[in-house]
Amino acid sequence: MSDLSTGEGGEEKGLREWAKDWVKKYKEKEKRKKRKSVGGWAPNVEEIEKLLRILDTNCHSRDEGDMTDLQDPSLPPPDQMEKDVDEEACGLWLVSSMLNHSCIPNCTAYIPSTSHNNLEPPQFHLRCIRPIPANSELFISYHDEEFALTSERQDILRNRGFECTCPLCAGEVREYMRAAKCPSQECSDGVCAPQRTGGGGGIEWICDRCETQLSTPQITAVEQKEEEWMIVEWPKILHMVSNPALPSIKLAKIGPYQRLQSLSSHFSQSISPSTSQSISPLTSAPSLPSFPSLPSFPSLPSFPSLPSFPSLPSFPPLHTTHGYIYAFLKYILFENSLWLRRRFSDAGVAGVLISMAGIVERSLASLDDGGISLRASEERRVLGYWMVKEASGRLERGGLSERERKVWEEIGEVGRERWEVGMKYLYGR
Repeated sequence: MSDLSTGEGGEEKGLREWAKDWVKKYKEKEKRKKRKSVGGWAPNVEEIEKLLRILDTNCHSRDEGDMTDLQDPSLPPPDQMEKDVDEEACGLWLVSSMLNHSCIPNCTAYIPSTSHNNLEPPQFHLRCIRPIPANSELFISYHDEEFALTSERQDILRNRGFECTCPLCAGEVREYMRAAKCPSQECSDGVCAPQRTGGGGGIEWICDRCETQLSTPQITAVEQKEEEWMIVEWPKILHMVSNPALPSIKLAKIGPYQRLQSLSSHFSQSISPSTSQSISPLTSAPSLPSFPSLPSFPSLPSFPSLPSFPSLPSFPPLHTTHGYIYAFLKYILFENSLWLRRRFSDAGVAGVLISMAGIVERSLASLDDGGISLRASEERRVLGYWMVKEASGRLERGGLSERERKVWEEIGEVGRERWEVGMKYLYGR
């Protein structure tokens, strides 16, 4: 948790440079006007920087990008010239600016859209998303990184001027994004992740299936592989997407590219009319439908309403659901979607999208909180939105076999169910 009311703390070069630039322009303007400062006062960089930090930390805003996935995904986007909705808003609400942060918040904050003709200022809405005992503090999240490792989240928050000591950062809640494969041969798909043991003990890496604990050498191997991913694999990913002219023979040697190939080819084979594979029934949670005709992909087990997804080779001992792998897929899907579609067509986009949805399901279900984290997940809701959009686009283009059509329809249904649950849970609609 943190006190965000002062905005003091960590260094952020961008805000400091902005403050310097503002002070410089202010002095130049005053000099041209040949006007003396009132009472001899003149702004200095420290004061302006502090003000910018307060605004940056405590202001709540909404822009057009924030509104996109809040609209019904089955409907076409409204005509920009005919829209009667003001999609941009920003405000510093005095009470809400005092809300503290938690990486597993019990509330969500948002600013509903308003009509252009509405003269009322934007409203700030605070909605509870977890059971909150009486007289307990309300928390919101000041970042949207559900799959960033604790060290990465701390870096983000430190730039806002505070250290987070929420249950997730303190190790009281399982750090699901640091997923490692269970070393037990009897455990088919267990995930080991760090969590503080009872009574204020140390951090242990415990399997969510068989409760096997990683040894010190095994933990060291995980940490080394995480470091290798950032030092070796990420540069490969950046090189891969920034050089569209790279020939396939060179791309085929890049590990992340091989993983995208696996997703694309597995999805294509699974929905092919000539594929004669058995369909494993999905386990249903109460009130959530299952979708048994989706292709069965064996890499992860079925969880409540889990959308099946292709096998995704991981980097042993990292598990497929590790936050670094999720970040890679998210980067490819949302920041390099054109590259992805050109290289792997619709199958590549669908394979990555459904894989991400499955990772979210598997990871958040391991928290064993009755599904609260799943329903309150923005990642899950947004992925559901894009599953509907992708399925709708593919169905509109036609040319599908009966099996392909059925699979795409159910991908859309799976996505819509997740989007609707998120909209209801997070925004009350």
